[in-house]
Amino acid sequence: MSTRNGLWRWGGVVPALLVAAAASGQQPAPAPAPDVGKRVAAFIHGSTQVTREELGEYLIARGGMDKIDLLVNRKVVELEAAKRGITVTPLEVSAGVNEDLQSSGLSRDEFVQVIRSRYGKSLYEWEQDVVRQRLLLGKMTRAKVSVTEDEVRKAFETKHGERREAFVINWPKGKDALPEDVKKLALEKHEEFEKLALRQPNEFAKTGGKINPVGRHVDGEDPRAEQALFSLKQPGDAVWVETEGASICVRLIRVIPPDPVTFEQVKATLEKDVFDRKLSRMLPEVFNEVRAAANPQLTQHVPPRPAADPNAPVAPRAQHPDPKVLAVLYGNTPVTRTDLGEFLIARGGYEKLESLVNLRIVHAEAAKRNLTATPEEIEATLVDNLKAINIEKADFVKTILPKAKKTLEEYVEDEIRPTILLRKMCKDKVQVTDDDLKKAFDRHFGEKREAKIIMWQPGQFRQAQRDWEKAREGDAQFDQVARAQFDPNLASGAGKVSPIGRHGDAPSPAIEDTVFKLKVGELSHLFQTQAGILCIKCTGVIPPQQGVDPAKVRPALEKEVIDRKLAQEVAATFAALRAAANPNLILRGPPTERENQEGVEQILNQAGVTVPKR
Repeated sequence: MSTRNGLWRWGGVVPALLVAAAASGQQPAPAPAPDVGKRVAAFIHGSTQVTREELGEYLIARGGMDKIDLLVNRKVVELEAAKRGITVTPLEVSAGVNEDLQSSGLSRDEFVQVIRSRYGKSLYEWEQDVVRQRLLLGKMTRAKVSVTEDEVRKAFETKHGERREAFVINWPKGKDALPEDVKKLALEKHEEFEKLALRQPNEFAKTGGKINPVGRHVDGEDPRAEQALFSLKQPGDAVWVETEGASICVRLIRVIPPDPVTFEQVKATLEKDVFDRKLSRMLPEVFNEVRAAANPQLTQHVPPRPAADPNAPVAPRAQHPDPKVLAVLYGNTPVTRTDLGEFLIARGGYEKLESLVNLRIVHAEAAKRNLTATPEEIEATLVDNLKAINIEKADFVKTILPKAKKTLEEYVEDEIRPTILLRKMCKDKVQVTDDDLKKAFDRHFGEKREAKIIMWQPGQFRQAQRDWEKAREGDAQFDQVARAQFDPNLASGAGKVSPIGRHGDAPSPAIEDTVFKLKVGELSHLFQTQAGILCIKCTGVIPPQQGVDPAKVRPALEKEVIDRKLAQEVAATFAALRAAANPNLILRGPPTERENQEGVEQILNQAGVTVPKR
């Protein structure tokens, strides 16, 4: 048995837009198109331009080439629609999104979360890459779709006729097929059925096999499973049925009588539903025809991606003399790096403009000072960074970087290289004094205090005062208040923190100053920090370490002091460089409707297709 959710009735179109096909086709020679990549995205130092093309290249270098297939598909559909005089308005796109929302039964925020988690798309991408393309393909396909009276009557029986609510076990056949004695036991004993329903290797296991009520003639349902379900007479009755790929057991929960409506009352709505379903099923077929006619060929300037099957042949790349051409449609219509850059910018790439601007500022200053970062320096810095977080390089690449949505190359270019350059700019400003070393020695080997902290959010002084009065009553009361505080890390340990030393271990100087004034068992007054309102309870004193030779630990302490001071100086230097550059970001958000229309016109102009009048 299967269930359907209206939101995903178009789901087949999304993967279909990724399908590659090969055939021949010709289009008129492309006409010159305006170079949108030269538009300014930002200014630094008053008049120095950061162009959209530069931002596009920045995005392409950071995984953007993976979107080339989506861009090609968009161009193919837009060009074919223009050839047929088909257009889609922003209002139609908006209506299509609203229809998806209604079908899904989700709020707008919930819908955005679902499409992001399931398809990795933003709402803008859903609008432009799914809804708009679906509408264009739908208009190309409508003439091929017809609806019969029999189809509408079956739809009436599905939606308004008798329906059945049931539990389902859908167990695949093969080497792990169910033995007959297990199936027999599931029929005879409800508790065995329930155990098996929870073990089944599919999505039904999450609900213990329970499905939403279904009627007859459900699209995609196996007739044998449907017949078995509707043969059951009483709640609790169950039956096994065999299909080609699975053994299916259905246990009836209840019978829902037909709705009190006539066929004529709902005929028009049902006709539309049937038409939409048939149209949806035909869209991938029409898209494949359109794509085959365009015969897209990726050029050798697109690096081959590893196939899911290592033994599968790598898709051939066409030779092309222009390194900016990434694909060719209809034999002569180019898809360029600028096209891909604009595609990426519109789909969230504008959020990366600030990162690009920051890199431009650092690299410009480094060039003035003739500073570079060598491969050896980069590797050494990477090794130090990995040691600092105690992780192997392979694990860092496999587990940490994906969470930050970065490759190792991106991490090197966006984090390591600019840090090395900034450190070189600051190196002459950093000196280590004897007082610095004394404080570092004291920080590591001097006396430390064990403590517990309760923190309240800024502005919660009255609540803090009430809680503080209760925390003063005793250890148990303190722990009770500490476990209820808003910071989960502090709450989990009843406020316990790592031992606090002098000269910088604490996240705030006020914490360090306060805890070293307390005796064991004493609770401080409330005091304010940037993080919030705090009180500290001293729970113990760790005496200084004995027998540590300052001379032996001096090299390590010197390196630590230099690193600390460099980090502070790097932050200050970058802030000064950025202030001097005074960046002015022109590009600040997703494209407007006018900019979207310009993007479509750009596609058509490149192919020499007359832009339809709006």
